Amino acid sequence: MGDIFIIDDDKARLSDFVHRLTIVTDISEVVERESSNYYLGHYFKAKLNNCDIKIYYLDTFGCEKYTFIISIDKSTFDTTHQIALLLCKSGVECFVPNENWIYTSWNGEGKIYKS
Repeated sequence: MGDIFIIDDDKARLSDFVHRLTIVTDISEVVERESSNYYLGHYFKAKLNNCDIKIYYLDTFGCEKYTFIISIDKSTFDTTHQIALLLCKSGVECFVPNENWIYTSWNGEGKIYKS
């Protein structure tokens, strides 16, 4: 699994960010879902190659400067960084935390992609 944290200084709506993501990457089968498990009650689910992805508001303690997260199931480390690089080239600043950050103590380590 790979995660990409998104910094959005414009504070766009999640749907606007997902639309931008569809232009920059090859994601498909985008569906908005409602769930009380997600901040503000909704998230987007999509496909990227053979991976399932979710895009949602990030509300994890210690990650307040990041607006959204792209969570890629079955992603390789390289795939996650390739997507982050595409986003960066399109003007989106993002951060890829070290692998398994969610299962270990959040230490803020990873790679920043500045636009």
